[in-house]
Amino acid sequence: MLTPPFKVHSLRVLTRRRTALVRALLGKGKDFGFRATEETRGAAETQEREYLKQKAQDLVGRTFQNQDQTLVVTVDDSGVLIEVRNGQRAARPFCRSFVEAIEAGRLRGV
Repeated sequence: MLTPPFKVHSLRVLTRRRTALVRALLGKGKDFGFRATEETRGAAETQEREYLKQKAQDLVGRTFQNQDQTLVVTVDDSGVLIEVRNGQRAARPFCRSFVEAIEAGRLRGV
């Protein structure tokens, strides 16, 4: 069993080590919160890309139209959106706003 003086000494040593560690971390000039935020952001972006990739695969070959029929959008085999607006063709990458427009009812399947 430890004697009380030894316990006090052990606590002082432990406190000094923790204080030294905190000072060392603060003295390095690194922002560990920023690093954690970047890692979280990277994971969220990867998850978003996977979600959009899956949605694009699910919608390949389908055609959508807006309510006033001035815009027709077809999902290409490669996941690219082919838009025809007032006779003008354009291509753009598959994106979250397209999925949101379908979910909100602004675009409907033809």
